[in-house]
Amino acid sequence: MQEVDEYIFSQPEALARIMSRIRSMILSQGPGIEEKFSFKVPFYYYSGWMVYLTTHKGGVDMSFVRGFELSDSHGRLEVRNRKLIKSIHIRPEEEFPEDVIRETLMEAMILNELAVEAKLKKKQKRRS
Repeated sequence: MQEVDEYIFSQPEALARIMSRIRSMILSQGPGIEEKFSFKVPFYYYSGWMVYLTTHKGGVDMSFVRGFELSDSHGRLEVRNRKLIKSIHIRPEEEFPEDVIRETLMEAMILNELAVEAKLKKKQKRRS
């Protein structure tokens, strides 16, 4: 997507590399992932809003819309006075947390799937 490419490649080189790597990881999770340029940032949808990428204090934030529902078993999710969103902050000088990102993405996808199922059940219950 051209707008996402422009956003990523307008960042400093080290941050653009991180964003590109995260983007590839997200898109490789499955065919149901949609990439859009929403709210002036790269946004990824899977059965609803899932995650977006931004820069923050010399690094990249991978921000999960349902962040407060994630287990954070690795202790990497940051809150920063937000009510729903939590982020994994990745700095260029640190080792890229591939396993943390992959596991958190999988958990976020499952949460979105479960939310869709719950909505469908609720609709069906109202109809009966």
